Amino acid sequence: MQFLPTRPEKILAAILLATTFLTLWAVLIYPIIDGDIWFHLLYAKEMLAQHTLIVDHSQFSWTPSTNTAIYCTWLGQLIYYALYTLAGDAGVLFFRYLVTTAFFVFALHLAWQRGTLYHPITWLGCVLCVILIPLVVLDKPDLLSMLFAACMMWNWFQVRQGGKHVLLHLYLFPLIILLWVNTHGIFVFGCILLAVMAFGETCNQLLYKKQALPRPIYYHLLTSCLLAAGCTLLTPYGPDYILQLASAHFDTSNQQNLAAVQAWNPTFDLSSPRIIVFAYGAVALLILTLLAALRQKELDCVPVLMNLLFAYLFTHYIRLTYLWLPVFFCTVAYYAASFTPARPRIRLSLLLAAALFGTGINSWGLYQQKIAPANERWPDFGHSDLFTAPGETAFIAKHYPTAKIGNTYGYGAYLLWQLWPQQKVMMDARYFPYEDWFQEYLAFDKGHNVAAFLERYPADVMVVPHQHAELKKAIVALKQWSLVFLGKNALVYVFDPDRTVQLALEHGEEIQTITAYQQGLKIFHSVMLHRDWQGLTLLMQVMQSKFNTPEQVKQMAGLQLLKSVLEHYDQQQYAQAKDLLKQVKLLQAYDPDIQSAVELMLGKQKWEQGEHRQAVQATLRSLAASNTLAGTYNLSVMAWQLARQHGDGALPDLGLPELQAQSVANWRNVLQSLTKRTSYRPEYLPYIENAKKILANDPEAKVMFIPASWM
Repeated sequence: MQFLPTRPEKILAAILLATTFLTLWAVLIYPIIDGDIWFHLLYAKEMLAQHTLIVDHSQFSWTPSTNTAIYCTWLGQLIYYALYTLAGDAGVLFFRYLVTTAFFVFALHLAWQRGTLYHPITWLGCVLCVILIPLVVLDKPDLLSMLFAACMMWNWFQVRQGGKHVLLHLYLFPLIILLWVNTHGIFVFGCILLAVMAFGETCNQLLYKKQALPRPIYYHLLTSCLLAAGCTLLTPYGPDYILQLASAHFDTSNQQNLAAVQAWNPTFDLSSPRIIVFAYGAVALLILTLLAALRQKELDCVPVLMNLLFAYLFTHYIRLTYLWLPVFFCTVAYYAASFTPARPRIRLSLLLAAALFGTGINSWGLYQQKIAPANERWPDFGHSDLFTAPGETAFIAKHYPTAKIGNTYGYGAYLLWQLWPQQKVMMDARYFPYEDWFQEYLAFDKGHNVAAFLERYPADVMVVPHQHAELKKAIVALKQWSLVFLGKNALVYVFDPDRTVQLALEHGEEIQTITAYQQGLKIFHSVMLHRDWQGLTLLMQVMQSKFNTPEQVKQMAGLQLLKSVLEHYDQQQYAQAKDLLKQVKLLQAYDPDIQSAVELMLGKQKWEQGEHRQAVQATLRSLAASNTLAGTYNLSVMAWQLARQHGDGALPDLGLPELQAQSVANWRNVLQSLTKRTSYRPEYLPYIENAKKILANDPEAKVMFIPASWM
């Protein structure tokens, strides 16, 4: 069935399509967010310097690393490096716009060929793709994978339409795979897409011959698939690359490492309304168009199989979300004409509903970008604060130019780009050179086994992002590291075990350029943790000058009050600190770490004063604020001592609610679970040994409490 648009339909479609493209170009105004771009640029730089396409993975870090993994992205890396060399950030951003626009051009060119360019189904498909674009378009070779997938879908439907160039299109598939295999590892799913095309067409040949390709064309398709398979061997690594990818699928340790990388987690874990709207909208449009095509006897097996498979992959892996976009959009653009109501009133109603819905979705997408930017901040270009640290990097280069840099996973690539080859990093977002100890790092990153980790991998300086709260607290608790730089994005510590010299603390000038309120809150947590009152004064001046909504003004008053809370805390005036925290909570500046620390130390103080009931209650409140090992242990020790004092081993009536009373009475099981843990912070070891003595009824067991070392 053909869709023959009226003049009003063409005008309305043109307006909506223009609005959609303006929305697309608007939502792309966000920073270079993914830190991987920096190691891609460095790889390309090294390729040109060393005159090779195979770079030694292990040369960038001072920690143990391997060069066994094959990482074939040389074509994408060289493209990005050329753009960055020619135009800097602008070149990377230009490429973002170019590739994303090209994806839509492929699908809309197909719609123009099929006569569905003005069809409401095509508009809605375009609108749905636009709202997901900010989540899936990242500045690295992944972006080219989306382009290659769009090219393959467009090419497949050229084959379906036939014509004198059909053989040219068939043998374009091997060329696409050849480029893709040298650009990005996701080419594997391009091969799967091509295999689904061949399998689906085989089903057509056997079961659905009316929609099957002519038999000679089908044979050429199979030949093209074989050639494409051969093209996967045409990389600098030859067949070793394919063998490694195949073996990695069955490597359980590799699967465990990948599970720790957010990009390989289930898509709906992101809890983004954009994903939900796109997923439900795409499924609805596909059902509508494919059922209509089936009723018109225009449907074949290939689009059904492709969408089933890539919709499944869409839900399972964040990294693969962008592959369903071209599969979905090209499918609805191709089959939209099948859904064309004959009655003018129904057609007009559909047209108006689609226009209203499309306009609403475009507006909602822009609103979402404003209130909850998918890429940190919008509208704004520049660099993300999540994976760059220019001030911190400059500080290290100036004051510690020969130091071994310790860093977190996300910051390594940027540090390498700025400091290599003069300095090396602990690790970076290329997790594969560090597979042997990657799980150790993940525990360290969460604040576990920090002392043992840093003893095994001894860094001279540590760069810790503000948002890594547990790691910050663990490093402070070690008392072997001095804070020497507080920047906009991270803290720089220097290893200083003797503390013989008071090292000066420098504040980065970039703190004055913060643009996101949440970033200010992360810095605030750092200055409070380190009692950096000078930094607090600077930070509050900046925040008060930039953030002035009623909620923000109210919360900042609470933040100022937290300083008084910590001053009372440091003077062991825990009751006064607790009273102030009530006011802080009313001002919406509640901090569970501070609340937990104040209540824990109040409980310890009350116990020492003989007020045992109040001590237990304060410790329970500490655990309610934050379920810490210190709180759990302290409560169990209190319960053990109360049971001993009672004489018969039972606890006295503490006037607690039933659930709290049961948790206190369960102290023995709680202590047993603590002693069975496999790892502890070093400062906790004496207390764990004491717990074992308590359980063994050892007379040397003592009443000793863990202090709140995290504050």
